Amino acid sequence: MNEKIKIFIVDDHQIVIDAVKNEIKSQSDQFELVGTANDGQEALIAFETVKVDILILDINMPNVDGMEVLKEVTQKYPAFKVLILTMHDDLKHIREMIGNGAKGYVLKNKSSQFVVEALTKINEGQNFFPDDVAQIAIRDFVKDSDHKIRTNKETILNSISPHDAELLGWLTLGLSDQELADKMCLSKSAIESRKRNLRQKTGTNNALELMRFAMDNGFKREKE
Repeated sequence: MNEKIKIFIVDDHQIVIDAVKNEIKSQSDQFELVGTANDGQEALIAFETVKVDILILDINMPNVDGMEVLKEVTQKYPAFKVLILTMHDDLKHIREMIGNGAKGYVLKNKSSQFVVEALTKINEGQNFFPDDVAQIAIRDFVKDSDHKIRTNKETILNSISPHDAELLGWLTLGLSDQELADKMCLSKSAIESRKRNLRQKTGTNNALELMRFAMDNGFKREKE
């Protein structure tokens, strides 16, 4: 029997915790709720003794906010995968959370079933950024980064090797690192290293921006 995915919820609104908790309990064959907290400080104390696979994290909370929790988790518990569940649909928060390691970002106006879908995808090693969040991030990318990338576009594209181009093509399909490794007959660590190098070459800050760069510059690949 497969081990259940261990979920921890941090939110200062009990009604949100209860809604997500009920949805997780309805999927008890797949998920196990191992704890909840109403603020970041309480959560960080709990993490010292509780094993967590995926953390569902709000942003605005008393004592220690979600950003501080995310930074602390990234440093002390790198195995944790973090799904942001928030009302914030502004560019600043989306970029900060993704830039600090969040694997998914879901707005609270979505149904609890949507959160379950996000948990499943993140557990499989994929990032989860719904269309509404992706469009906000893309607009931000175009606004803040397009001038820089266009100015250096010829230099950037000339620096991309055939192997880089192949990886960029696969990235446009939204594949996980393990799926990319299987497609390119490489190790997962080699894929992670190549993606880091590509982000440096292209001036992009995260996986979402790198995928957008690939799609905008002719590397889009059709599904097989």
